[in-house]
Amino acid sequence: MDVRNNHSSLPSTRWPNVSHYQVFLSFRGGDVRRGFIEFLFNGLEDAGISAFIDHSGIEIGEEIMPKILQVIRRTQICIPVFSKDFASSKSCLREVAEMVACDRTIMPIFYDVSPEVVGKQQENYQQSFSNHAAKRVTSTTLDNWKRALQTVSGKRGWELEKFQHGEHELINEVVSEVRQLLKEDDLDVTENLVGMDHHVREMMKKLGVLYENDQVVERQMLMGKRVVEISGLPGIGKSTLATVVYNKIHHLFEGKSFLKDIHGAVEQKRILSLQEDLISDLLRNKRCTLRSPAEGTKFIRYRIANLRVLIILDDVSDFEQTNSLAGDPSWFGPGSRIIVISKRRNLVDEYSWAPIETAELSVLGHGSQRIVTSSRNSSVNICDDFVIEKFELKRMNDVHAFQMFCMYALKGGPLREEISFVARDISLAAEGLPFLIKIVGSSLYGKPITFWKEALDRLKQETFSKEVKRILKARYEALEYSARQIFLDIACFFMGKDKTISSYLWEACKYHPSTRIAELQDKSLVTTTDNNEFRMHNQVKFLGRSLSRMKIQVNLLSVVGFGIRRILDEY
Repeated sequence: MDVRNNHSSLPSTRWPNVSHYQVFLSFRGGDVRRGFIEFLFNGLEDAGISAFIDHSGIEIGEEIMPKILQVIRRTQICIPVFSKDFASSKSCLREVAEMVACDRTIMPIFYDVSPEVVGKQQENYQQSFSNHAAKRVTSTTLDNWKRALQTVSGKRGWELEKFQHGEHELINEVVSEVRQLLKEDDLDVTENLVGMDHHVREMMKKLGVLYENDQVVERQMLMGKRVVEISGLPGIGKSTLATVVYNKIHHLFEGKSFLKDIHGAVEQKRILSLQEDLISDLLRNKRCTLRSPAEGTKFIRYRIANLRVLIILDDVSDFEQTNSLAGDPSWFGPGSRIIVISKRRNLVDEYSWAPIETAELSVLGHGSQRIVTSSRNSSVNICDDFVIEKFELKRMNDVHAFQMFCMYALKGGPLREEISFVARDISLAAEGLPFLIKIVGSSLYGKPITFWKEALDRLKQETFSKEVKRILKARYEALEYSARQIFLDIACFFMGKDKTISSYLWEACKYHPSTRIAELQDKSLVTTTDNNEFRMHNQVKFLGRSLSRMKIQVNLLSVVGFGIRRILDEY
C-alpha cells in the first residue's frame, strides 16, 4: 500500500510478527478519503477480525515491500480498495500482483472507479501505466500488473456507487461477508456427520431459504416471518441439525442468537439471564442488565422490532418458556426466522393463538386472521406473512447408522471381516439413534471383539449408558402422573399391541388415555403404527422396564416395612 499520506488515527502495525492477520487492506493513501479506510479498519477490528494496515510501523531505513509481501502470503483474505489514483502507486500494484500469485481470497472494493476501468486499465489507470513505462518499469513487470488487475476486477466484490446508503452500508456488508468467510460466527458442530444433507435441505424449504447444490443462495431476500419446530427422540440429533442450519444461514440476518438449555427457564433469574443473552447476541453489544422479565420483553419488542433476526431456542419443553424471548413474531422485523427445538411435538401451535400486535405489523396488510392448513409432513399456520412449520427428525436409516458407527468405532481403520457382522448388528440394535451410536462406537474403538459382543448384548437387554438413561429419564419425569403410568404399562405389557384394547383399562383407571397417549407421542416416547399398535425405541423400553422394577422394589420394601412395624408394635 502507498503510505505517503498518514492516517494517524489508525494504529501502527508491529513488526516483524506478520503471522496473525486475517485480512490485508491495500489502498492508495492519498486517494481514499480518510473516513472510509478508518471506518473499514475499525469495523473489522470491532467484529473481532484482525486486519493489517500499515502507516508508521516500519523502522526508518527498513525495506517495506518484503515485509508487506510476507504479510500477504500469510493472510487469508485480501481487500484491495480501488480508487482513481490506485494504479499510480507501484507498491499497490505489486501488492495486487502478489495476491494473485499467492492465490489469496481477494474481495475487491471499487471505491470511485468501475471494475471495467480497473480491468482494462482505462482513464486514470491508462495514464498511470504510461507514467510507469516512462520511468523505465520493464514491460514484463507492467504486463504482470495488468494481468493481476484484470484477474481481480473479475472477482465478486463491491461497488460503492451501488449502495444506496453509501459507505456505512458498504462497510457493514464487507464486515458481514468477511466474518462469514472466516466462519467467525459459526458454532462448533459434531464431526463425522452422516445423513444430514437431506434433513438440511428439508429445513431450508421450511425456513423459506433458497438452497441450491447444498449451498445457500447468496444475497437473497427473505420474505415474511417463519417459526420452525424441530422435534424427535432424545439424542436423535435435533440440536446438531439446528447448529448446521445456523452455520449455513446466519449471515443472511442482521442479528442472530442460539440460546441453549431453555427448559430450565422458569425462575425469574434464569429468564433474565436468557433475555440478556438474546439482546447481547442480536445487537452485538456488551451485555445489558435487566431488572425484570417485563423490562426485557419490552426492550426486545421495541429495540429489535425492525431487525431481520435468526433466533434458535434449544431444548424447549413448554411454550411459556418462549414467551419472554420470542413470544410473538411481531417483535421482529420482516424476514426473521425462529427455530424452536422442542421436547414435544406441536409445541409451536400456540403461536397460532399468540396475540398479533397489528400496530407494529404494518407489513401484514389486512388484519390478523390466521388460516390453518395441514399436509402430510408439516402443519402450516398462515397469518399473511407469518408461517409456522414443523419438522420431526426421524431415526437414521440402516446404511447411515452403520456408516456412522464405523466412523467412531474404527476411526478410519479397516473393517476386518471377523467384526463386520457384529458391527452391523450393533448399528441395527442402536435403532438409528445418533447419540447412542456415537457413545457405543467411541467406547469400542481399539477394543477386542469380545467387548463388541458384550456391547451388542447390552444394547439388546438394558439402557446402554448413564448418559442415555439420564436424557430419557428427564423426559419421563416431566410427564403427568397418569402419563407415567401409561408409559410404564406400554413398556412392560403393550409393545406391539393394539392401543384400543389397553385404552379400556386406562379409561377405567381415570387416566384419560387419549390425552396422555398424545402427550407421550408429542414427547417422542411412544409411536403408533399404521395398524394402531404401540412402538417404542429399545432404549426407551429398557428405561420403562427398569423404572417399573424399581417401583416394584420400593413397593415391596414398603409392604415389608409395614409388616415389621406391626410385629414390633404387637410385641
